Amino acid sequence: MYCEMAINYANDQGVTLDRTDHPTLPLMDSENRCTAPAHLRPICSAHQCDINSLGFFKRRPELTAADALKLTDRYFVLRDKTSVDVDIDEQYERGWEPTCPGESE
Repeated sequence: MYCEMAINYANDQGVTLDRTDHPTLPLMDSENRCTAPAHLRPICSAHQCDINSLGFFKRRPELTAADALKLTDRYFVLRDKTSVDVDIDEQYERGWEPTCPGESE
């Protein structure tokens, strides 16, 4: 879903993203990294895993609690500046079909 939205967004910007061989995430490489440049996948930023599930960045070995708090604050400032409205009906019209990771296409 997010890959297809990123592909459509990139197309709207005049950029064609190459699809990978990943079975469910067409922009994921063999090392599970997204191949799309960050500026061409703004909806993925809104879905960032820690923020999406917890509402904040959690502390990790490479991130102190203070740094996690600063990163969380910075995330919300940037998200507010780069808010993107996604029209789901338009995505369907463009051929997007919802899939879940692990589903075969």
